[in-house]
Amino acid sequence: ALNGYVSLHYEAKHMSWLHSFWGVGATLGPMIMSFFLLKSSGWRSGYLVISLIQMTIVALLFLSLPLWKRFNQEEASSTKEVTQNTVKKEKNVYKIPGVKLAITSFFAYCAVEMTTGLWGASFLVRIHNIQNDIAARYSSLFFAGITLGRMLTGFITLKYSFKTIIRGGIFSMFTGILLLSSGIQVLFIAGFLLIGLGCAPVFPGMIHETPERFGKVYAQTIIGIQMAFAYMGSTFSPAVFGFLAGKGFLPYFPGYLLLFLMVLLGSTESINLLIKRKEEKIKASA
Repeated sequence: ALNGYVSLHYEAKHMSWLHSFWGVGATLGPMIMSFFLLKSSGWRSGYLVISLIQMTIVALLFLSLPLWKRFNQEEASSTKEVTQNTVKKEKNVYKIPGVKLAITSFFAYCAVEMTTGLWGASFLVRIHNIQNDIAARYSSLFFAGITLGRMLTGFITLKYSFKTIIRGGIFSMFTGILLLSSGIQVLFIAGFLLIGLGCAPVFPGMIHETPERFGKVYAQTIIGIQMAFAYMGSTFSPAVFGFLAGKGFLPYFPGYLLLFLMVLLGSTESINLLIKRKEEKIKASA
């Protein structure tokens, strides 16, 4: 819901900064828990602190409800042309050209992101005999890259479109995966960092482009479907690789990432081509 709301009412920089704070939370959460695990109060105090943070977020959401309603009122007055037939068509959003490609791109992106985050350290320890603590530091650069990259992307969107930035992100991920394939330890640092920096603009960028790609009427519904497929990619792809790793395929970790990256590239570029053809038809008819 929040992704859909921001994509409809705010600029690309706001979407990128919104997602950069995912990285902040992903970093602070384990830090908070590890701090309390070292104390006599143990994990319960850590959970209490996390729950208080969640309650604060809920309170902020309630306090911000007037802002949400203001946008809804403005939207209602400007979208009277949305008929009953248009609403019914939302049930068939899968038939809209490009939607299947979009959900494929979300699945593929999250497959790359989560597999890197969950199996990167294991790849370094088991295949390259790097010590556990050093491997953890290297793989943490991946999350640092995502957080830093999304903060920087907010400023980059002031000059470049998300379409261009996403292409740059995919190229950065490709370069990072190649560095992981090199077998040279010093390059692993740059590899994880580049994959993280490359991941940074892709997810918020594809979310923000949804109303532009498929129209505002369908945006909220399609974003919900995209998020569902994103979490499917996050859930199943690392699990499948875990199964393969148990069968001796852990050395092929970079290749597994590259496979999904190629799917991501193919699906996003296919959507761009569809949109370009659609715009050319509109211009020709005008």
